[in-house]
Amino acid sequence: MKSDLYNLIHSLSKNEKRYFKIEATKIKKNKCNYLIVYDVLGRQAQYNENVLQRVLQEEAPQTLKRLSAVKSYLYCFILKTLCQYHEEKSSEIHFSNLMQRVEILFMKGLYRQTSKVLKQAKKMAHKNQLYAQLLLVFHWEYKLVFLEEKFYKSHSQINNIHQQQEFALDQLNQRLAYDKISTETYSYIYTEGPPRTRLEKENFQNITEIKKSLLPPKSRYTQDIFHFVQSTNFYFLGKMNQALIHAKARVLIYEQHPQLIIDDTLSYLKIIYNYIETILSFEQPDFDEVLYYIDKVNALDKQKKILLDGRVNKIRFFLIYSHSIRVFMEQGNFEKATQLGLQLKKVLPKYVQLDKNENEFFVYLNFSFCFFVERDFDLAVFWIQKVLNDTSNTVRYDLLSYARILNLMIQYELENYLLLPSLIEAARRFIEENNQLQVPEAQLLSMFRKLSNKARKDSAVIKIFKKTHQNLIQFMDSQDFLYKHLSQYWVLEWIESKLQKVSYSSVIIKKIQINANKNT
Repeated sequence: MKSDLYNLIHSLSKNEKRYFKIEATKIKKNKCNYLIVYDVLGRQAQYNENVLQRVLQEEAPQTLKRLSAVKSYLYCFILKTLCQYHEEKSSEIHFSNLMQRVEILFMKGLYRQTSKVLKQAKKMAHKNQLYAQLLLVFHWEYKLVFLEEKFYKSHSQINNIHQQQEFALDQLNQRLAYDKISTETYSYIYTEGPPRTRLEKENFQNITEIKKSLLPPKSRYTQDIFHFVQSTNFYFLGKMNQALIHAKARVLIYEQHPQLIIDDTLSYLKIIYNYIETILSFEQPDFDEVLYYIDKVNALDKQKKILLDGRVNKIRFFLIYSHSIRVFMEQGNFEKATQLGLQLKKVLPKYVQLDKNENEFFVYLNFSFCFFVERDFDLAVFWIQKVLNDTSNTVRYDLLSYARILNLMIQYELENYLLLPSLIEAARRFIEENNQLQVPEAQLLSMFRKLSNKARKDSAVIKIFKKTHQNLIQFMDSQDFLYKHLSQYWVLEWIESKLQKVSYSSVIIKKIQINANKNT
């Protein structure tokens, strides 16, 4: 209870704190008990029981003997006020509160009033497709029916309830089936990485295949999962036009039903993230569309009913940064990207206490890459270390493997030849253990192993770079697979900059201009 209460208090937003204080001051009795505890814990940067007891000894010594009970009361009272505060912001909380009223009215024998509130709950559940909650509604309808005196009337009503139960269960069964497909899709991507060989693609298609018996998806929830699975399938198979259609469809499901955004802002942000990622995967991305959704995410704090709690706010924050930097990277504007990195570095401590997430990983990785391109190797190391030191395992292994390759590129530029051998071995071990050691990774690791000998002559170094470049080009041209991180992070272009003895950024910008001219 000690840390639970402290964490609950510090999770409250400004508006939630204000609402709690208003509700708390309505109850004058025992005010000096739990409000003192609330204020003391709220001021603490870290939980300190001794400070709390010292303040209580001075201001409310009688509370010390029953401090545990006071904390328990305060904890429950905060949750109660949160339920009241969020009733209009969450359809599920509103439904739960209505059902509490149903039970109380039924206990009082006020059956007409019970039925009236139950109808409100049922209407809300249908509107928001809360099928699991509807089963609870049917349970109470069933109890009310048996109060009828005439059996023929109640029998007809019971049959109607049974039909509605079957409908809700059918929706839930389909939801369960889609949840399983979604879980398998996530699991494959995060454990195996994107499918690259023909066999891997066939296995991936089998996992993401939706049986005809499950089509069409019947609820907004299953429609969302359907489009997630389809967009993921097409995205990793390189069919970007189809992937974009399904990624956009997910966004529209939420935008056409604003209550979904209120109820699950976190999922909405993740959906926008995937949509923008798909846009940025095109050779000529629609940057206007990307910036439109970045602005939209940025403006979420202006919508009154949307709760931006700690976790949501952090993902929103990093989503804005991650996609802004991606736009700059795609445009070859690395100077502007690094300016954004310096800005984030100043405010970063506000967010490091929260849970790790994939958006954060991409921000750190992309900033490391951009500072590397701009030859600010110290800051490139600063950002890449945040990636390499993260043990949360919430990111695809192919990208975690690339991060280790990028680290080798940075250390090579820093001429850390004594450090390189151990880093190469650690990278090889990680990549191999996570089933990512394919030909490109093996070629790059071999290249760095040879380059780590600082005594090599210039001509030998050029020969190593040239041979690796030829092998990678030949392999990528001959294989039926996608190596997105090699092109996304311009790995081949770094080797070309060494062969041409020009700056890395100039090679990238030239390639961007060539690609732009091809598509105009």
